[in-house]
Amino acid sequence: MDREALADLLDQPTGACRAARLALRQGGDYQVWIDSRVPAHHLVSTYRRRLRSTERRGVATLDLRATVEALEQLGDEPVVGGYVEAADGAWAYIVFLRPGCAELIACTGVRQRQR
Repeated sequence: MDREALADLLDQPTGACRAARLALRQGGDYQVWIDSRVPAHHLVSTYRRRLRSTERRGVATLDLRATVEALEQLGDEPVVGGYVEAADGAWAYIVFLRPGCAELIACTGVRQRQR
């Protein structure tokens, strides 16, 4: 998936989408695993755990709760995953797309530890 196509999908009103789109535009690394489909319910427990962990540790996130809820609603539907990393490494964004990569399901961001 090319950078512009992903940026277009991220043209959404959420904080994580806006930030991930900006990170892409500023040259951040990204990857979408187009050929790797995973049933959404396989991801729910992982991201629910991440939500609890980040809240407990006070780590800044963007739209993580909404991402968990979106994945829960999909049940067995397959999703394609990917990531965008801010050029300065301060934030990492995870994106979930429908197979075919023509529709964004959810995007979340997590502030990374200072290196």
